[in-house]
Amino acid sequence: YLYFSVIIFTTLRYDNLYFLKYDANLINGI
Repeated sequence: YLYFSVIIFTTLRYDNLYFLKYDANLINGI
């Protein structure tokens, strides 16, 4: 259960970093 929660947490964190990077690239593109 704990291991599964860690996987979900890291996945969500990675997705957030990815979207932040994507938003930054989009702003720079404009």
